[in-house]
Amino acid sequence: MDETEGSVLGGIPMQALALNLTRSTIRMQHSQTWSIDKSNRVHDLVICLSGRGIYEVEGQTVELEPGSAMLLPAGTRFVGRSASVEAYTGVAQHFTLDLFGRLDLIAQMDLALSVKLARWDMLEKVVRHFRETAPPYSTSLQQHHVFMFLLIEFIEQAFIGWREQSVGTVANPDQLSLAIMVAASQIAADPLNEAITS
Repeated sequence: MDETEGSVLGGIPMQALALNLTRSTIRMQHSQTWSIDKSNRVHDLVICLSGRGIYEVEGQTVELEPGSAMLLPAGTRFVGRSASVEAYTGVAQHFTLDLFGRLDLIAQMDLALSVKLARWDMLEKVVRHFRETAPPYSTSLQQHHVFMFLLIEFIEQAFIGWREQSVGTVANPDQLSLAIMVAASQIAADPLNEAITS
């Protein structure tokens, strides 16, 4: 029997999502002495291309090496440093992802802090293209589309589950719509799971 594979975001219509790249792409090019201690008001997806970085994020140690990605949720304080002799390179992109223009979709999900991207042999070329074509002081339509692809790849691997308020509270029409989309996504991902379909 073939395995049925669904998508975490499969039940969410494309027009319901609004991706905003809140600044130009950060083309990481860090020497051995690089370090950082900060938080961002928006989400930040970091993908490593070469070298190695180590981060402390809310009591967890995260090591990024080529093919690793980390999503820092908005407001999360992090401390990072280069941990290799070779340059620590990659991309970092600050963004928001809203559902119906009002709900922060990332805040509705429990996600692993970091993942090793499964299709790195293909994705590495995409990340390099994203980095090389990034305008230095602005964002472009192409950047939005390529970043959405990379973000979806991350979410598909990092997804643990929907947060309780995402499925349990339907106090307004947006939350009801989200609850329906979450149910549709769960059914699409595992249609034979009786706990979902009954």
